[in-house]
Amino acid sequence: MAQPRSLRTRALPVDALEVDSGVDARVVAMPIETWAEPVVRPAPAFPRPRVRAPEPLRRAIARLAAAGLGFPIAVGVLSRLYSTILLAAVPLFEPEHHAPRLTGFKVPFLAWDSQWYLTIAHFGYHADAMQAGPNGGRHDFAFYPAWPTLLRGFEQFGVPGSISGPVLAALLFIAACVVLFVVMRREFGDHAAKWGIVLLAFSPTAYVMSMAYSEPLFLLLTGMYFLRPNSRLRPILGGAIVLTRIAGVAIGVAAGVRWLRN
Repeated sequence: MAQPRSLRTRALPVDALEVDSGVDARVVAMPIETWAEPVVRPAPAFPRPRVRAPEPLRRAIARLAAAGLGFPIAVGVLSRLYSTILLAAVPLFEPEHHAPRLTGFKVPFLAWDSQWYLTIAHFGYHADAMQAGPNGGRHDFAFYPAWPTLLRGFEQFGVPGSISGPVLAALLFIAACVVLFVVMRREFGDHAAKWGIVLLAFSPTAYVMSMAYSEPLFLLLTGMYFLRPNSRLRPILGGAIVLTRIAGVAIGVAAGVRWLRN
């Protein structure tokens, strides 16, 4: 792009002028067309766009940081990433899955008990045995209804249990890590709480917390049960725990005794 031109006035020496006879030589000023010096202007400083999280999210993060809950959240997330990598690598080492399948799902995230829960969520319970086995075969009513009921709820919104099961299990386990950390820190101190969460999240069998199993829901409900000992919701939580796994029967009985005594 051509620069604008301007006219500058320069004084010329005498010998550069044509001097006519009889006319005194004198310095005259005449305009000479020259290029103007380019004017360099700094580029306008536009404000950089700042991506800011929504206000409720930022407040929640600030509260979690103030409460010292960043550690259990990080442990929960890292452990789920670790378990996901392990489960995703299973087909590389075992192309043919020899575990008895109840459905056509072959991915490791939906193996073993996951298929029983998915079948109950989709079809409900059956009076007859679903598989051949000892003692009259394998029945689906051996699995408690809280977890498949939750999966069934997501299916009503168009999300199949094969997708919602592993994702929801991982999220529930991360939430359970936070609740259990608070309970253990109150009872045993910060050091024991941190190591307790690490051992729970990275134990050899913790990979099931990334599958469509009921354990993450059971841990979260159990942690909430012990979180507030004087809460009026304890009997309700105790009943929900009983409907999740058989180990919850002990908690349900204790909740019932406390409710009757109070």
